[in-house]
Amino acid sequence: MYQKICVIIGLLLGWFAAKGQATDSSLAHYRLPPLVLLTEAALDNAPRVKYQQAIIRRNNANIKARKKRWADKIFMDAGYSYTNNFSVMNVDASTGGFESVSLKNGDSYRFGVTFRLSLFDLIGLKHVKQGAVFEKQAAEHQLKDIEKHIRWTVTELYKNLQLAQSLLKIKSDKMQTLSLQRQMAEKEFMQGQIKIAELSRLTELTSNARQDFEKGKIEFEKAYLKLEQYVGKSLTSF
Repeated sequence: MYQKICVIIGLLLGWFAAKGQATDSSLAHYRLPPLVLLTEAALDNAPRVKYQQAIIRRNNANIKARKKRWADKIFMDAGYSYTNNFSVMNVDASTGGFESVSLKNGDSYRFGVTFRLSLFDLIGLKHVKQGAVFEKQAAEHQLKDIEKHIRWTVTELYKNLQLAQSLLKIKSDKMQTLSLQRQMAEKEFMQGQIKIAELSRLTELTSNARQDFEKGKIEFEKAYLKLEQYVGKSLTSF
């Protein structure tokens, strides 16, 4: 009975060791590109940046339109008509009297240009132009603030991922060390050099280290995915 217990314990400990090594190696495909590349990608893919850039382009168009606003004060009129039986008077240049009156049919054309200027155009139009320029400047400052916030967020997520990676490495080393200690204790136990209580203690420590490693792995994966989603593209594509 005692030998069976030892064999079962040995098999369980061996399974834990193999499981820990396989899990540790499963993180090898995660890559962490340079921070500057991640920041550039985040700025290129950020919807807020694209939205603010569109506002700036709209403001530029408004400035051009308001600079040409004077053109809406000029009106042009042109037309054509055909008239039946309009009268024509012939005047004698020497006497100043009418010589004849006749009725004719013919074409009639008209063309005219009108310019209207209001009091607002004289005293208020320049303020409208200034307002358009200030709107553009405000949008540009807002864009800089958005870009600054994105850079800081990427840096923060990057550092959090580095921390999670370092902590995971520490937990992995601890798990591997305890696993080796447990394997040595297993041999000593099989040879009768230590008691079952010592083997149980190392087994519990190894199990706790294994749990810490799994939690650390989840935290690392969450930090990895969070940075990846914020950047807007897979980190393995860099």
